[in-house]
Amino acid sequence: MSFLTSEIKKPLYWCLAWIFTFINFVTFIVSRSEFWLTHPGQAWLAASSTEDRTYLASEFERNLSCYFPAICIFRSGGALVSQSLIWLSTTTVNFVAVEVNDEQKTFIILLVGLMWRALCVVLFLISATKLFGGLRFGLAITNCLMFVLGGLPLWTVGKILVNLPIDLSDEIIARASDAFFFMSFQNLIFYDYGFIAIVPLTILALVKIDDISKLSIGSLFLIGFLTAAFYEAFVPIIFLSAFIFLWRNQRKIYFSLVGLILGQLVWTILGALGVRFTEASDPNSQFFTDTSLLGIVRGSISTGASTDGSWISIAIQLCFICVVAVTTGVLGSVFTGKSRSSPIMTEKTYCAVTTTTYVTAILIVGSFLRPVYLETGRQSIGLTVAVVIYSFAVTQNFLAKAQAKRLAASTNSV
Repeated sequence: MSFLTSEIKKPLYWCLAWIFTFINFVTFIVSRSEFWLTHPGQAWLAASSTEDRTYLASEFERNLSCYFPAICIFRSGGALVSQSLIWLSTTTVNFVAVEVNDEQKTFIILLVGLMWRALCVVLFLISATKLFGGLRFGLAITNCLMFVLGGLPLWTVGKILVNLPIDLSDEIIARASDAFFFMSFQNLIFYDYGFIAIVPLTILALVKIDDISKLSIGSLFLIGFLTAAFYEAFVPIIFLSAFIFLWRNQRKIYFSLVGLILGQLVWTILGALGVRFTEASDPNSQFFTDTSLLGIVRGSISTGASTDGSWISIAIQLCFICVVAVTTGVLGSVFTGKSRSSPIMTEKTYCAVTTTTYVTAILIVGSFLRPVYLETGRQSIGLTVAVVIYSFAVTQNFLAKAQAKRLAASTNSV
């Protein structure tokens, strides 16, 4: 009878785990995608509406036709893949059915967008499962991440803080409430989801690649080129993480890693030159600008509102984000560790986790020192991902070592 009970409990446990993961994923997607759900086929509205921008367009098409290079022209890899899939799907449906109407096009756009976001979460789950040695741990940390990014924990902390019995002016309380709202529920653009995949994939690559020196500069160039196409911030994370990781483990410097930076440089130049084929090069457009290579570079590094006078506010926001991420990662790790013994992480894995976390944190925090428009709630997603992984890994390692010491002590006493 006990055997039968255990056999029933196991599939029931996994069934409940996947149901909870699905609900958590839906909650996360809905809470951070309000605009794309409200205007599924009018992504041009986010780029300001003009007379010739009333047709049905996906968020990916907006990115590919962007007139403002500092915002989106260098992040078109994911848009190119997704928009191609939308076009192929729409064309195929036209062949096998009646002519696709706007409602059906909207469905295809939403479906591809959801697939892209789900893919990033699935890559995180796969990476976490391989890093922590089991699907149970992978599901736990994935749910922790989605819970944090869903916004509820940070929003709750914000509401508690602004309602403390502290003598603050109404203006300060209103500004704080707005800040916590946007940090918690600001819309995530499709390329923001790439951080969910790139951070754990970087850690996994550092752990699994036996000898990075065997990678040719040509292969690293290709990796840098393709990675930069998806988001220009990804290559520095990979480059610095690999550079520091190799130095910490082998006390060696591999100059072949420069191939990553060269790949990004080539992509950036091609992206800048590609602006001349968009609306920005039309003299009759209100978005007409200098589309020469020098003009694009100048515009990309100097546009937006200055961060002067906002550094203290940004620092406070990032601290709250980190506190929530650390707390959730620790609690999720403790809850998972109590149900079953967890394996002790290898020194290589632990080094990869800590190195990538430090690099991601430095780059994300440093990005807010640039004179660009402040989007703390959205652009700090990479920091959140890295800190959740770090806190989960450190706690798991601590629990595993503590359990090993207890077993050793009990064995010696016997």
